[in-house]
Amino acid sequence: MFEFLSPLLYIALWWSTLSTGAKWAYASAFIVLLGVTGESVADLTEWIKDKSVRTRVEKASALILILGLTGDLVSISIGQIELETLTRVAGDATKSAKDAAEASARAKASVDELSTKAADLTARLDDASRQLSHIEEDVATEGPRWQLLLRAAPRLITHLTPFAGQKVDMFTCGPWNSTDWETKRTWARLADILWDKGAKWKVGHGGVTPLLTCDHGEGIWVGVSKLAPKNTSAAATALALGIASTLGKPFNGKVLGIVDPDVELTILARSGIGEGSPRVAVARDPDLIVVFIGSHPQFPMKIPTTANKQSGKP
Repeated sequence: MFEFLSPLLYIALWWSTLSTGAKWAYASAFIVLLGVTGESVADLTEWIKDKSVRTRVEKASALILILGLTGDLVSISIGQIELETLTRVAGDATKSAKDAAEASARAKASVDELSTKAADLTARLDDASRQLSHIEEDVATEGPRWQLLLRAAPRLITHLTPFAGQKVDMFTCGPWNSTDWETKRTWARLADILWDKGAKWKVGHGGVTPLLTCDHGEGIWVGVSKLAPKNTSAAATALALGIASTLGKPFNGKVLGIVDPDVELTILARSGIGEGSPRVAVARDPDLIVVFIGSHPQFPMKIPTTANKQSGKP
């Protein structure tokens, strides 16, 4: 029984896969086959002896044939409809694919545009960052020097301690009672760095010598004799570099000064100019380092010239 049902199952499965037009076509062909078979039996064979029966078979076969041909027409019509549907679906799919391709192209263009904008924004941010760095640097270097020295004090003390015992004199510009507060605080920070609580240098003259006349004295200047011993020259260089690196651009390359004793002492002997000045001090003592603290370079303060023995420029 199962062997008999197996072909029928295959036929049923095959039939379920057919389209409506195909089913009509196969069914009509089967009906046409029945009609043609009936006519062939009635007209071409002697199987049916009774004439009346043969006539009825011929008529029935003709009707069946007509029915089958009609089914063919229906199947053709259904097939055309199905073909049109498939064509329309295929056209819609093609249009959808084209639309998807155009959308993809637009998306890619948008991504490229966004990438360009992102690159431009990144460049602008980098430029802004560089400008901000310059602004921060300018703010730092144009701000109070004593604050910068205070923050850098531990580093400077470590840097200068190897030269403990080094003689140093510190000078300010103008009478002490008229010296601006920024210069006084800058001197105090340097004194803390160099004195007993700092690098333990030997600071002379009670810590500071005010110069009553120094014309337009500004900035910080470290002086040392051209004939200074190697250790003294190294200490002066270390101090000047430490100050320059701490205070920034306005001071770089302007801090260290090498004094020629022959020149300074000759000028002093011939004109009397410079007595008590930092330059003459190191010209007379090659073991000495001098530090002159003038007003802030960004806010210079003109000190009136006053006749005094302690005159001269650093």
